[in-house]
Amino acid sequence: MKKKVEFPFVENQNEYKVVLKRRRYWWLLWFLLLLLPLFLLLHCEKEVHFKVINADDNKPIQSALVTFSYPSYELLGSVQEIKRKDTTNVDGKAIFTKIWYSLFARIFHSDAISVALAESHCFLSDSLKLRFFEIKDKEEIPIKLIVRRVPLDFLVVDKSDNQPIPEAKVVLKIFSYERRDTLTVDSTDAAGMFAKKLVPYCGRFSIVASRYGYENDTITANVCDVLDDLKKRTLRLKPIKKMVVVFVKHLNTKAPLPDATVTMTIAGKSQIFRVNTNGVGKGVYDDVFILSEMNLLAQKTFFNDTSKSSRVDKFVALSEEERTLYLRPKNVEIAFRDIELGSGTPIAGARNVIFVNGVKRDIPEISNADGIFTLTELKENDVISIVASKFNYEDNDFTIKDKKVSDLLSAPPSDRDIPLKRFPPPPPPPPPAPVPKDVEIILDKCWNAGRDHYKFYIDGKLIANYKSSAGDNEVGGSDGPHNQRDVYVRKLKPGKHIIELRVVREPGAGTCSCSKVRIPSISFLGSLSRSHNNEPRVHRFEIIIP
Repeated sequence: MKKKVEFPFVENQNEYKVVLKRRRYWWLLWFLLLLLPLFLLLHCEKEVHFKVINADDNKPIQSALVTFSYPSYELLGSVQEIKRKDTTNVDGKAIFTKIWYSLFARIFHSDAISVALAESHCFLSDSLKLRFFEIKDKEEIPIKLIVRRVPLDFLVVDKSDNQPIPEAKVVLKIFSYERRDTLTVDSTDAAGMFAKKLVPYCGRFSIVASRYGYENDTITANVCDVLDDLKKRTLRLKPIKKMVVVFVKHLNTKAPLPDATVTMTIAGKSQIFRVNTNGVGKGVYDDVFILSEMNLLAQKTFFNDTSKSSRVDKFVALSEEERTLYLRPKNVEIAFRDIELGSGTPIAGARNVIFVNGVKRDIPEISNADGIFTLTELKENDVISIVASKFNYEDNDFTIKDKKVSDLLSAPPSDRDIPLKRFPPPPPPPPPAPVPKDVEIILDKCWNAGRDHYKFYIDGKLIANYKSSAGDNEVGGSDGPHNQRDVYVRKLKPGKHIIELRVVREPGAGTCSCSKVRIPSISFLGSLSRSHNNEPRVHRFEIIIP
């Protein structure tokens, strides 16, 4: 409640002087000075927006990396560089939120510099230097990038031999950011190269190379994917080649002529190809250059030659009838058929030896896919015989034997069928015979001069027959017993064998140690004893040769 102040009234006093008491506010100033550091530390916030655009058309660049660097100052004088990164969106914008700075930095470092760096795979990098505190909140700052361009070259070669193709026409189309640059070049250089100076690094291209006589080749790819490898920038033109199919037929019967020879000669290149027609009279040449001028010559024994000339591309476009070479027989002809006995199935590839009037023709006839073969150069009064043969079949030399041509021509076609009987399957081969081996047999004999008689048998066959004589005493040095070793080598088959030794001792002979028979290869040892009183003694041993 306010205090009431009264002033006394004094008569004849015209004025009064009122003096108010002064208040002192110095304490408020000290209080504000104490709060000043806190004000300087107050943080402010703003958003910084960058938009990355194409310098050529000002269109936004998506997925560019933006690095925003700015300083941060502390009250005590320390400074720290802050780096923030963001990737641009579909509108090319990179937005940095919550960019903090202090009131202290705003007052005392108002000229601080910040840097914005924009990078993209498809563009050259660029940067902006800005005064940090001049950047307004949410202000959109553009950064323009120039399209990255690189030189690009191509090589055109022949696919068959990888040799460069000069004078090849090349059409190159470059697609980049909805812009298309089309360049047509009349020809490649002598090394088969074509070059374009600068194309967008992230562009996409399509290139077509062509030359008459070759199939076009196309490469469509991203520029950046092919820069490091010339093979990826090589166009390979395939020479246009065609399969040449020719038919050879009988002029009169229109039947195919198997085993006819067709010779192709390529004009100007001296290339000669020979082919034998198959069972349907068809000859095939693979991979012939379409611009080749060729000559076809058809030949067969007992037929007149026929030829035809044409360029390959024109010939292959003809119908089968127009690609058929007809051979005229030289004389009378007659057709026969090889069939399988029982089933009547035609036999292709059967060999038929022909005898005309008893004289064998030098070249046999081979049946075609229908089992048919044709004899030409015949006369109606000729007498023919045919011996038909084929692997796994019995020969047939009786069906057509001493037949007159006129009779065969007037007979039904079935009379000219030659049946062949198929062989039964062969028996399994016998097991291999055992191979004899050399076997060493050692016989250690104990004998008395003039009184012992030895006979040695292997499997019943006499190998040795020995009888000591009286003169043996002189060799032995006395008339007592003596030892002698005999070695025999015989070829014995693997298996069981019988060794037999017969020993006869005459009366009155002295004693002797037992004789022995040994076979080292099988570690065999057998002891033998002599007989007494002129009685023969037989020793038998059974051995096994492995």
